[in-house]
Amino acid sequence: MGYLDHLLHFATPLVMAAGVTIEVAVGAFALATTLGLLLASIRFFMPSRLVRIPISIYVEVFRNIPSLTHLFIIFFGLAYIGIRLESLVAAIVGLGLIGAAVLTEIFRAGFEAVHIGQREAALAVA
Repeated sequence: MGYLDHLLHFATPLVMAAGVTIEVAVGAFALATTLGLLLASIRFFMPSRLVRIPISIYVEVFRNIPSLTHLFIIFFGLAYIGIRLESLVAAIVGLGLIGAAVLTEIFRAGFEAVHIGQREAALAVA
């Protein structure tokens, strides 16, 4: 076996793995962005503590517990209670939920950075 044969032997699985990595990253980012913006909007614009407290708990749990723990719970813990997810789906959901918790805080901070006068001006124009 020559150098080119070794390269092709190892390149094929690596290219396939890179494709799976891109698929997981795109799926998790789409889920994280959508859910993070939704939760940040609800948390910032709804004055009810009944709504804000569960979102705050979700954010704190998913930001402060290691990511691998969440992935294990989603893949193995849900399977233990009878909900079986494919590994790709579990990875996308797990990383998406973790990313959503982080993005919720980022979006909320962005909302709070807008001066009250600018918000009132935007509402007056709309």
